[in-house]
Amino acid sequence: MRQTAPARLLRHCARPAFALERLREIDAEHLVHASVKPGPGGRVSLMLTPLVSRPT
Repeated sequence: MRQTAPARLLRHCARPAFALERLREIDAEHLVHASVKPGPGGRVSLMLTPLVSRPT
């Protein structure tokens, strides 16, 4: 059964940006995401840091 375009879009937008089972906490401010496929340069992990809001 084929889904309609709005249903596919809704399912795509409802997915989390990162799979939680692949996230690992290094410390209070750093997370590492282990990728399934190697990225540019052959990397398989990505270091994530919190966004810092600055006054403009």
